[in-house]
Parts: sequence; C-alpha cells; structure tokens
Amino acid sequence: MNKMQAFASPKQKGMALPLTLVVLLVAGAIVAVSMYIIENMMMTTKMKTDGEILINAAISGLEKGKQWILEEIDDDRAPRLTSDDIENIRDLTSVDDIEDFLAMLKVHEEQSTIENVNVTLKIFDLDYPLSGDIDFLPGMPPLISLAFSVQMGQSSLVQRQSYDETNRGGGSPGTAFTINGEYRAYLIRSHAVLRDISKTVEQAVVMKK
Repeated sequence: MNKMQAFASPKQKGMALPLTLVVLLVAGAIVAVSMYIIENMMMTTKMKTDGEILINAAISGLEKGKQWILEEIDDDRAPRLTSDDIENIRDLTSVDDIEDFLAMLKVHEEQSTIENVNVTLKIFDLDYPLSGDIDFLPGMPPLISLAFSVQMGQSSLVQRQSYDETNRGGGSPGTAFTINGEYRAYLIRSHAVLRDISKTVEQAVVMKK
C-alpha cells in the first residue's frame, strides 16, 4: 500500500509569513481604532459629567448669593454702594476697563467649595448713577433704578440696557411694587472652576427690604 505524503512547496511556505503579517496588521488596526473610540467616549462622558457638576455648583452659588442678600436685608443692612463709590461712578466720563467698573459696583465677594468645585460669588449693585453719555459695553451689568410714586402707591422700574447694546430701554411693572418697603436691584454672578474647565452663570434680582 502506497502512502502519500503532502509537502508544502517552497512558494507556499513563503506566502505564510506575509499573510500572517497582514492579519496582525489588520488586527492591530482594529484594536487601535477600538481603543480610540472607547477613549473618546470616556472623555465625552467625563466632560459631560464635569459640565453638569460645574453648572450645578454655579447655580448653587447663585442661591448662596440670594441667601446672603436676604440675610443682610433681614438684619437691616441692605447691601449697597457707599457714598464714595457713587461719587466715583457719577464722575465717570467713559468706561475703558470692564473689570475696574465691576469693582466699583461690587458689594460682596466670597470664595467657597461646592462638590469639590471652586466657586467665586460676586454681587453687584445695579442701582448706580451713570452719565447718559456713556455707552454700555459687553459685560456691563444693566443699570436698574427703582423709583416710587407716593401719590399712586406704585413704582416704576427703569432699566438702562444692557450687555452688548447701547440703546436704552424702559418699562413699568404696573403694581408689581408698592411703597411698602425698600427694593434693591442686584446682579449675582457665580463662577465655578473644576480643573481646567469653568462655567459662569448670573442672574439679576430685585429684593425687598
């Protein structure tokens, strides 16, 4: 009985190595692409989570600001600009540096940590005197003055615009305010920082003493 044995030809043996290298190369590429996709998904999820933590901390800072104002009002210390601040603002002929101008309006600042996030809280008085010849620049808080009419038993609220417009606007809230008590207008700005990411939220409020 003849036994047949199969032997690979030299040409077939030579093809095995390149084929193996091709398979390894394709498999390595698939692994690299998979790792890249997974890493991007992890980074996106982390950024989304950090963003939610930041916005929550910043909003908590706003609430802390409201609470601080209420406590000051309850203690008969409605936060307001000093007479020197008012005179300095009234004497302005132009606003060249927003940060310097904000420093003049600031009535309170505090640092805190909320959920491992550093939060800077600043509160600005919006009832400030400013020359009508000065244009509003981006970042300037709106000027809000509360004027009360004893005869009508009502008030009018005049708001001078705004963050990025130079036109002036006004409005009347009808009977929303009365002469019973003292109203103050503020801008609360909360800046949250987590690692290299930051988030700022702000809110204008009118509170009664």
